[in-house]
Amino acid sequence: MMGLLRNTNFWLGFFAVAFCLSCAQVKMPTGGPRDEEPPKILATSPKNLSTNTKPEKITIQFDEYFQLDNPAQNITFSPPLDKTPEFIPKGKSLVIKMPKDTLEENTTYAVNFGAAIKDNNEGNIQDSFTYVFSTGPYIDSLFFAVKVIQAETGEP
Repeated sequence: MMGLLRNTNFWLGFFAVAFCLSCAQVKMPTGGPRDEEPPKILATSPKNLSTNTKPEKITIQFDEYFQLDNPAQNITFSPPLDKTPEFIPKGKSLVIKMPKDTLEENTTYAVNFGAAIKDNNEGNIQDSFTYVFSTGPYIDSLFFAVKVIQAETGEP
């Protein structure tokens, strides 16, 4: 009789637990709110606005996985390079391999990414990032000012 009672308690407990677990509603997970933020830059190497550097490669680390959309057209260098760099996405980082002997001495380079970097899932575009570095001792503003003087009067 004792063995049957123990066995009965076991089965009652088993069915009670099974009944409680079967009360949950089965439905697909929602995935949370829609991601509306583009990838954010966490770090760059060499650091953005570096001077006295001639990088063989530039690494940009993002906070999430991203897509690289047509870098040859969307990423521009100023001043333009003679040879096109190689763009290599690696996980959450973008590696830009610079062609050998293309960077000039004492020159400030600006790399504008345009619409090339997109969120991997939602396609949110990171469109406000410009990476700047200089092969010389200072960052040039890339602007110049002139004053035009009229030859006859000497007036501006």
